[in-house]
Amino acid sequence: MSEKSKLAVTICILLVIALLSYFVVGNVFTDPANFSKSIEYLEDKQGEIFSLTGTTLVVSVALGLIPGDATTPLADKVTDIGSYFLIALCAIFLEKYLLTLTGLAAFKFLIPAACVVFAFGAFLRNHSLKQFAIKLVLLGLIITAVVPTSIRVSQVIEKTSQVSIEDIENKKNQIISESFPDIPAEEITTEVENETKEGFSISGVIEYFSKLSEKASETVKSIGSGITENIQKAINNVQDYLHILMIMLATMIVTTCLVPLGVFWLFTWVSKALLGINIDLNVMSIRNRVQNIEHNTKIDDVTKLPASRD
Repeated sequence: MSEKSKLAVTICILLVIALLSYFVVGNVFTDPANFSKSIEYLEDKQGEIFSLTGTTLVVSVALGLIPGDATTPLADKVTDIGSYFLIALCAIFLEKYLLTLTGLAAFKFLIPAACVVFAFGAFLRNHSLKQFAIKLVLLGLIITAVVPTSIRVSQVIEKTSQVSIEDIENKKNQIISESFPDIPAEEITTEVENETKEGFSISGVIEYFSKLSEKASETVKSIGSGITENIQKAINNVQDYLHILMIMLATMIVTTCLVPLGVFWLFTWVSKALLGINIDLNVMSIRNRVQNIEHNTKIDDVTKLPASRD
């Protein structure tokens, strides 16, 4: 087969790959139904963050309404930690969008463009254009695989976590039940959930806890010397709650922010390493061939020299 025929076949193959990437593979990777398990996992994480945010608000308001100022710094600390869950929430929303957007960018833009660039490189016999096309393909594959891979890694990390959302809920109920002993924790939780169904109202939650604090104050007055003991119990419970909450926050930040960045960096490093090895091998082979040709040429020149006369 002649060089022109090989070039024509190569261009046709690249054209077919570009069309398949755009019209077939691209539609598969941009359909959210094909990522149902990953989206379900991210929505579960999103629900956990909403629950944790509501939990921290309930605990903070409850601590602020306990008689005295001993629990006020702890209430502020709980509020501060709860606000950091917004970072994980933003990362989860970003991952949900990137699941389909990266497939769109890779298989409808980057890979077809790489086929066109590689075809021009083959036609012009330009090795740099071919390398650039290969880099475009690698970039498309990397960004497509980052989110699904990071989700799998996050699931493995979460299995090793020592705390769960149930632990935080149980500690919250314990804090509320000991801060407001006359009211069951389930009733308080139900009241807060009712507030959130019609649109979360901080003023409504505060008003409800104000009523509870009045009942709690009457109970505390009747206890007399037990005031300090009840406040100390609340402080100890909140310290445990903060410990669990910080572990959960660290897990959330790692699984939603650091793991995707780490996976992307790892894929990029591996692709650069593989591409670099290929390039170095090609350069070394070219150098060896040139040196062999020069060496053989010198030997031929020496053998062709006329014999010296005595």
